Amino acid sequence: MRIKRLLGLLMLMSVLLSLGIPVMVYGYSASGYSIASNTTIEFTMNANFSSLSKAHFLDGVLEWNAKAGRTKNILGRSGSSHHLTQYPQDDGNNYVYRVDMGSNVYAGNTKRYYIGSYITSADININMYLNWANSAQIGCLDTGSVFWHELGHAAGLSESYANGAVMFYQMPVNTVRRTLAQDDINGIQWIY
Repeated sequence: MRIKRLLGLLMLMSVLLSLGIPVMVYGYSASGYSIASNTTIEFTMNANFSSLSKAHFLDGVLEWNAKAGRTKNILGRSGSSHHLTQYPQDDGNNYVYRVDMGSNVYAGNTKRYYIGSYITSADININMYLNWANSAQIGCLDTGSVFWHELGHAAGLSESYANGAVMFYQMPVNTVRRTLAQDDINGIQWIY
């Protein structure tokens, strides 16, 4: 039965496209959790991130907040820093780490903590096993792009299947993704 529905939907989309009628399909996925309306998840960054990396992180915070559409920010960045190396820490604080997690772990990881259906805190790690840059460079991941992606997870989004979205499930090297795609915007606005 599901296959018949999927085939019918694909046929309908084909007809609409052949008639010149635009068809929008989005790939965002929400985790089912959100940050409570009176809460801001404010991150403290590892002291070893460069000032440019910290600026890219703040840019991501500001953009996710702007698109969420809430009067109170969902994400923030504190002015302080830390030297912690034990990721993650379920201590109610929100840290951004630089820990080598080896070759079998993603470029970035976000661990969220919950009370009921609300995200109460989160920790983000940038896997220092990999090569990093603050731009599109051969053989390197863009730190800012991965920050933006992990901030989306901290805000409640899961991976997206819309290629080009910040929340797309793959982050290729030599690529910068620091502009929220319509898919990202739809996802964050659906949550908030």
